Amino acid sequence: MIRSRMLDMSRSTRRVAACAAFGALALSLSACGSTKSATTGAANPPTVAATTPSTADPSLAPAPDATPTTSGAVYVAFSAMVPADNWDITQAARRDDPKSAGDLDSDVPGLDWSAQYQDGSVQDETKAPYVMVSGFSAKFEDVSGDVAADDAQQKGAGDINGHRAVWGMNPADTDTNTYVVYEQSPGHTVELDGSNLTLDQLRAYATALQPVSEQDWVQVHANADDGSDSTASP
Repeated sequence: MIRSRMLDMSRSTRRVAACAAFGALALSLSACGSTKSATTGAANPPTVAATTPSTADPSLAPAPDATPTTSGAVYVAFSAMVPADNWDITQAARRDDPKSAGDLDSDVPGLDWSAQYQDGSVQDETKAPYVMVSGFSAKFEDVSGDVAADDAQQKGAGDINGHRAVWGMNPADTDTNTYVVYEQSPGHTVELDGSNLTLDQLRAYATALQPVSEQDWVQVHANADDGSDSTASP
């Protein structure tokens, strides 16, 4: 069973570079993922070095809890906008955005938003490293329990940047087969689902997520999918 958070799970959706200004985190545009096509032979599985985020330092101080928005949602984003060099944002949706809300799976309790990322340097998309990050106004136990209900195999428990977390594998899932779930703040949970990644790599990407405002999340993801978001700043 696929743990679909977004209704369009195709990883061949339109690619965009995450080059929106991210003022709150003072990020450089050079951190944006590339949209260049891979060269011949790039269909081979990428090396660990090519998919390891330079900002994912487990020794970093724990990230502060995010402040819920008026709708109750809490947002996080990658500190370099995308998981690693050459990655792209392929799709993003928010429950509060009328233009993208329909892309979210309404059957998933508490789902506020979701964003998909893919390594644009790998031409064969079936082999390209891929991450989906989703935010929930739901208890940590409920989200992690939902993952476990999908016959996932929990491999460990601990913390992500000081927040309690669990992680594991779901070999039967045909789209994503690694996961990390962590509690961003009481009643707010973040889930990462990965494909063509080791569990250690997905955990490293989780450490690169930082709490952001809704406005900053919208700005970073404004060009994903059809390039529009009803609340994006001009």
